[in-house]
Amino acid sequence: MTMFFAVLRYINKDIKLVYKIILWFFFIIEGVLSFTNSSHQLMLQVVADNTVTFGIFKTVKAGSFFYLHITLAYSLMVIFICLLGNNLLKKGTKNSDYFPFLFVSIGVIFGLAANFIHLFVYTFTVDPTFITFVIVISIIYYVFYMRDIKLILGLNRNYFILNNLREKYILVDDNNIVVYASSMFIELFDIRIEEQLSFNELKKRIEKEAVIYESSVNLNDFQFNENKVHFNMQSREIDLPFYKKAGTFYLFYDDTASQKYINSIQYIKTHDLMTELYNRNYLEEIRVILDKNDKHYHLIMFDLDGLKLFNDYLGHQAGDQLLIRFAKKLSNLSDHKNVIPIRLGGDEFLLIIINRDQNYAEEIIKTLDSQNIDKPILETLHYSYGIATNKNTNKTMDRILSEADHDMYKRKLRKDNYKEKLQAILSNKKI
Repeated sequence: MTMFFAVLRYINKDIKLVYKIILWFFFIIEGVLSFTNSSHQLMLQVVADNTVTFGIFKTVKAGSFFYLHITLAYSLMVIFICLLGNNLLKKGTKNSDYFPFLFVSIGVIFGLAANFIHLFVYTFTVDPTFITFVIVISIIYYVFYMRDIKLILGLNRNYFILNNLREKYILVDDNNIVVYASSMFIELFDIRIEEQLSFNELKKRIEKEAVIYESSVNLNDFQFNENKVHFNMQSREIDLPFYKKAGTFYLFYDDTASQKYINSIQYIKTHDLMTELYNRNYLEEIRVILDKNDKHYHLIMFDLDGLKLFNDYLGHQAGDQLLIRFAKKLSNLSDHKNVIPIRLGGDEFLLIIINRDQNYAEEIIKTLDSQNIDKPILETLHYSYGIATNKNTNKTMDRILSEADHDMYKRKLRKDNYKEKLQAILSNKKI
């Protein structure tokens, strides 16, 4: 009965409380009957005294409860062997590791063959059922020991070292179930080993609070998240004799501080710190990608009017605020993926519009123009612009930039006398 419960526990199958009570009640009754057999002979029809020999004991008739005991014992054995075999077969199919299933199957087949020979061919001195039971139990013990106990023992030999690591770690078994975790890992993510979580389930849970990556090669593929910890995850498979894989050891290095530092450097490298738009360095990076991938795109080049006048009459802080206001307008129109805003330097800006048609670029200009309607001249944002496209051409971005710049200066020549009006107003506001 204990073995039956152990097998159910091993294959993660629960047994209802009522069945546990019935089995334990039967076990207690059987124990009482065994020790009081001489009173009622329900186990063996023999009175225990000094005259009972081994020969008599072997040939004595069995009582009614003995047959009930045999029926129940063999039924439980058949059930747990079938359940265990099915479980090992599923594991073998999933992991391509059939050794445990074959090992147990060979033991069972040997037992059936021995009993068949014992009944119909040759009578053994020792009961083959007993021998089979010992062999099967030994095999099951070996499977349990190699798969689980030895794994934990191997870990516990280094218990002191592991639990004094600053890194967090977990251990999963051959079925990818988490069987051990460091105390720091448990406390940080509030997990319980007894939940029998798979590694994938655990990873989904901790990714709500952490960014997990296995290599630093592709760190640019995700955005640094200040609200999460960043773990560099390293894994090592645990190999044991006769098994394809006994488990995996996962080590989590807390890389948050380093990634925050790297992210800051990357941001400074690719962004204009005053306007928070992308800068010319970023343009050089994306230029290579766009030319290489031959993507369809438009460029809108902007030259912000009046910056020098704001600087001369109201100071450089007012000029900076003018740049920031215009940068926010461009940022609001962009999605940082298909519409990318860039400050080229000074009062020059650029929008890169990827995989959109010409009308989209013109709509952006209309949107910007509409925001100047009915506003005082000091609150408006005047600019010159030029549009160029690489559609149906093999031109490089350098050529497209040159065309946008040329288009911008043609439009600038046709502009009204905005600067004269602005200078007249600013001269009266000069401090």
